[in-house]
Amino acid sequence: MVIVTIPVIFLLLLTLVPQIHFVTEMLFIPYSIRFVIAITITVILMTYLIMPLLTKLLRPWLFP
Repeated sequence: MVIVTIPVIFLLLLTLVPQIHFVTEMLFIPYSIRFVIAITITVILMTYLIMPLLTKLLRPWLFP
């Protein structure tokens, strides 16, 4: 799971954080709150969308 999780979080943060930064900067939201927003969105996506999908797709490799 670690081998799958690290690259997924890396790609998610690489694409998600700049977009969140752009939107929250226009709204004059402080950096610490931007950081919390980015972490919250990342955790929610990983928990309920990405990891369940990847677990199903990689089941033969993850659980031989």
